[in-house]
Amino acid sequence: NNLNAQRQREAELALEKTEQLAEQNGDLPKSISQQLQINRELSAALNSQAQRMDLISSQQRQAAAQTLQVRQALSTIIEQA
Repeated sequence: NNLNAQRQREAELALEKTEQLAEQNGDLPKSISQQLQINRELSAALNSQAQRMDLISSQQRQAAAQTLQVRQALSTIIEQA
């Protein structure tokens, strides 16, 4: 989670810096402007995927904890029987 957040910040900073350099240098060739837009879109998609992965990981941990609780409850029931 922290690594994903750090990667997102670094990617956003890199895109911002690139865009600032582009503004300082005036008009960019169309191909470079298009590539910058593609990079923005890919970065947004990657951020979204990272958030979904974090959610899935959290759900997996929760499921594992609940499974452990059920196993412990079953063990207790078996011992008492």
